[in-house]
Amino acid sequence: MASVQSIALTAACLTAGMRDFCTWNSLGVAYDGPDAERSLLVIWGAGCLELHAELVQYAPIVSALADTLYDQLDQAAPGVWHYEVTEALGSAIAEWIVLHDGLPPSLDWVKTCLVRLAGEFMLRGQPQQWPVIRQILLTLSAELPVIVPVAPS
Repeated sequence: MASVQSIALTAACLTAGMRDFCTWNSLGVAYDGPDAERSLLVIWGAGCLELHAELVQYAPIVSALADTLYDQLDQAAPGVWHYEVTEALGSAIAEWIVLHDGLPPSLDWVKTCLVRLAGEFMLRGQPQQWPVIRQILLTLSAELPVIVPVAPS
């Protein structure tokens, strides 16, 4: 099980990814501010704390996946997980909310997105680890065969 500190860091990175979405996205959406009708908070339609709570509820899943991958693979990271996976997931959730008029994504959608991001990240590592990566990711989503090969080609 992931530590409290690991989950807290993951939650912070999820919300950082949400805010990053608002500063660079092509949809012209801000987090908050003078252009209130196009802000994420207005599109969300609930409070700021509720928006952050929507994101951070996934922190235990993301943190546990990272811990499991690194424990099973016993290898150095092919990059920085929180920048490349966790923040990207926060950004993807924010984009979903904007594109779906303030509705949050389903847990299945979040898991599928997490599996895609984690798979892309981990596949930059050692090919002999791909079968282990695949088995771990299959615990979250069955939509995996096109994401992680069974064996290196």
